[in-house]
Amino acid sequence: MASLSALETYLHAKILQPKRQVIAIQDIIRANLRASTFSRPEGEKDVQNTLETIFRARELEYLREGPSIRYSLKSFIPDFSFEIYNLALEVKFCNSDQKMKSLIDEINSDIPAYQTRFESILFVIYDLGYINDEHQFRTSIERNENVFIQIQKH
Repeated sequence: MASLSALETYLHAKILQPKRQVIAIQDIIRANLRASTFSRPEGEKDVQNTLETIFRARELEYLREGPSIRYSLKSFIPDFSFEIYNLALEVKFCNSDQKMKSLIDEINSDIPAYQTRFESILFVIYDLGYINDEHQFRTSIERNENVFIQIQKH
């Protein structure tokens, strides 16, 4: 019985809690990002700035553009990190068919580096209409443990 309780505690800590924390951040983004975007963003930085405004309004504790994570011969820096949630958040901006295809490579490059430092990773993709099949785009990527994709349409 004690080992069952220990297993339950472990599963809660490793699976349920990280997912709940990511869902809470996703809900905030889903409810506010598009509504707070008054004109068409020109790039990723515009989306990051809007998200930062949302996070500040919610009084969330986060770090922007940090920490730097050394992985092999390269440094990776998440757009936002939430230490309290053990979460890295990376913003991607999709403004062409070519960019949509390169996003997959970018995301797959970020995952192993961020996993050395964070329990969970959330990729927020601001899409200007080039990702037609969201399910197909996200399914393979989300097979990575505690990796989540959120696509925000303009």
